[in-house]
Amino acid sequence: MLRSSVMTVMLALVSIAGAPLTWAQSEQAPTERSTATYSDAELKSFAAAAVNVHRINSNYLPKLAEASPAEQRQIEKQALQETTQAVEKQGLTSDKYDEILTAAQSKPEVAKKVEQYLNEAPPKPGTTQL
Repeated sequence: MLRSSVMTVMLALVSIAGAPLTWAQSEQAPTERSTATYSDAELKSFAAAAVNVHRINSNYLPKLAEASPAEQRQIEKQALQETTQAVEKQGLTSDKYDEILTAAQSKPEVAKKVEQYLNEAPPKPGTTQL
């Protein structure tokens, strides 16, 4: 089974942003960088983190839909904690993850490189296909 393109992943992550499971946005916009300024290691880490963030969000969205407002705040807190850990486990900060996500959404050369890394690694058992 083929993985979907990175843009599908990015759109899925952006659509999830409607639920408050995304990183807190700083008032300052991330600096614009080209793909040349992101190392291969950063982009590989981002791709791995994006898979994990997608999996975590997929697990929490049904819970959010069925929860009361008070329960939603607790679920959001748990999901944010897990996504932060997933990103940091890949050696990225949440700010760096957001920066690369923004670049992958707006710069085809970054998206292409991330897609390459998404397609290189076989899916781990128990994870969803992207």
